[in-house]
Amino acid sequence: SYMRLSDLAEETSEIQSQGTIFISIIPFPYELNLVTTSSPALEIFDFPLAVGEQWQLEGKTTTQGSFSITGLYQQSLNGNQSIDEIVSCIAEESVSVQAGVFNCLTVSRGNTMTWYSSEAGNIVKTMIDESDENMTVQMTQSLKSFSRTLQPLTVSEEIEPATVVAPGVSVVVSGQVINTGTG
Repeated sequence: SYMRLSDLAEETSEIQSQGTIFISIIPFPYELNLVTTSSPALEIFDFPLAVGEQWQLEGKTTTQGSFSITGLYQQSLNGNQSIDEIVSCIAEESVSVQAGVFNCLTVSRGNTMTWYSSEAGNIVKTMIDESDENMTVQMTQSLKSFSRTLQPLTVSEEIEPATVVAPGVSVVVSGQVINTGTG
């Protein structure tokens, strides 16, 4: 998945899967290739998140790909879909993944559950459980590792008119800094 850094909006997702499907105990190789692009990027999170909050998710996705079972089935997955959903922040809970244990906010979107950790500044875990008459998808993604670096914030300020002070005298300057570059 490719996500915008500032707000974790989903721009593009790619799935490539291959393996074996058993039909009446007979194994058949399968292959799935799928690229989904969202326009505009899907803002799945409405930061700052709060338990009980709901928001509208709107956009359009374009899907390109195919699914095949060797010798049996070939399906194009090309198409467009409008997105118009309600997303909810439903709980705060502790989630354990390979990268560690994180305090997370749980976000529910249809058949997808996502756990976001402000400590990691990222999605820690996502579970998809979706099925219809043609296909079932059950997938879990989880954070394997992460490192958080401190990003220094440098502020320079010119004070006008310049104030003349005597050496050793304290001067107090106060103000507010809003950093919107990283969300």
